[in-house]
Amino acid sequence: MSERVPLNGWQTMDSAPRDGTQILACTVVDVDGVGAWYYFTVFWTGTDWSGQLNWPLSPRYWQSTPPPPYGSTLNAYGSVTNYPKEPMP
Repeated sequence: MSERVPLNGWQTMDSAPRDGTQILACTVVDVDGVGAWYYFTVFWTGTDWSGQLNWPLSPRYWQSTPPPPYGSTLNAYGSVTNYPKEPMP
């Protein structure tokens, strides 16, 4: 069986940046016997992928994180660093 090619901009983790850049990753998890895609942000620490999870998941695919709304920026931990002061819709 040949390896399936990811679609819609997803790439395999072997091509992911390993310079501390935050990326959007996904993997398949078992939810009551049914496979489900799980999405999360991660960055390379120099030895492993780290991010917003409290349990170990191995990312299978990645793509660049989309830009945040209102021109805000995210730091390596996914926190907004310059959010708008006006109420958001």
